[in-house]
Amino acid sequence: MKRALLITTQGIGNVVLMTPVIRMLADAGNQIDVIISDNSADEILSANRYIDQRFLWIERDGWLRNVVRLGSKLQSMKYDSAYALYPNGKRENSLLFLSRASHKKCYVDPKYYYRLLGFLPFIEKIVIEKHHDVISNIRLLETNGRYSKLPEPEIPISEISEMVAERFFEQHHLKGQFVVAVQPGGGNSAKQWGEKNYFELCLKLARDRKIKFLLFGSSGEADLVNRIASQLENAAIPVCGLNINHVCALLRRSQLVIANDSALIHLASAFKIPVVAIWGYTDFQRTAPFNCKGILIRIDYPCSPCYHFATGYINDCRYHLKCIRNLSAERVYKIVDRYISLLSSHQSFDDRLFGNDEGVESIKRTESGCLMVNVLAS
Repeated sequence: MKRALLITTQGIGNVVLMTPVIRMLADAGNQIDVIISDNSADEILSANRYIDQRFLWIERDGWLRNVVRLGSKLQSMKYDSAYALYPNGKRENSLLFLSRASHKKCYVDPKYYYRLLGFLPFIEKIVIEKHHDVISNIRLLETNGRYSKLPEPEIPISEISEMVAERFFEQHHLKGQFVVAVQPGGGNSAKQWGEKNYFELCLKLARDRKIKFLLFGSSGEADLVNRIASQLENAAIPVCGLNINHVCALLRRSQLVIANDSALIHLASAFKIPVVAIWGYTDFQRTAPFNCKGILIRIDYPCSPCYHFATGYINDCRYHLKCIRNLSAERVYKIVDRYISLLSSHQSFDDRLFGNDEGVESIKRTESGCLMVNVLAS
């Protein structure tokens, strides 16, 4: 059996988007090892039956200690192929170089050739093109013509997580309810739409409809989540600090997910749960929900997407993050309310329904399959 190594030390969302590549390698007869961060991203692959070994990049140890430890481990392993998955930086490229593989492959960006160690030898390098990350990594493998339909992100859920979610829904009397999962935090602060906006959106929806909200957050976001939940009273249940597998099991029982550009939209999309992603400065072409039931709401400013300011985020953006701050709760509410009407009545998804509002500038399907709705600033 052939052996392949996949390297990514990115976040949870990036790991969800790498799962189609895992499936393609497995279907091509590969035994697969991965190098992955211990930032909870490793939990995504804990139940993946295609993975043989997981080697952890330990975040608290820093670059040098990880490279020495993992590099030493890689010297005792032999692979037929190794890939630094996109987005690949200094971490991934250095480990790819140290791996003992007959064929090593990664993307390079000429703008950051030296900073990201693109000059390292014995690696096949491809100049990155504009594609969604799922498509980019599938192209990296070059398994041409084997699939009439490309694999999509997928996450297995353990029996224990299924039982936890089942019990949670019973305890909170959620069975038969229209459940909307919401993540007001997630990601860095520059991506976040804001507590006030999420509260206003949920309050409007709760007044108009019989909806139950699950408000998700990390342990560190418990205060934010609890503040919103307390104002929504019996309509909202805070859900903080759960492991990723339990979160996935709860998402799979929800009818809709609303969140910033964060891991939650990718977790939900892996189960084809309808998603509304509230978008700011990041590149929708690369990381939009890989989901034909997804809607991405953004303002089409000429400065967006933008990563040039991203060292101090808010302090560095000369437009003060107007891409996310000028997106009003009223604009988002109209789109979400219309989507819930479709879902509640089991109507088919008609793109044109979301382009009729006077606050909508344009609509377009992205490469990832989701509907991008560009709205006017408020």
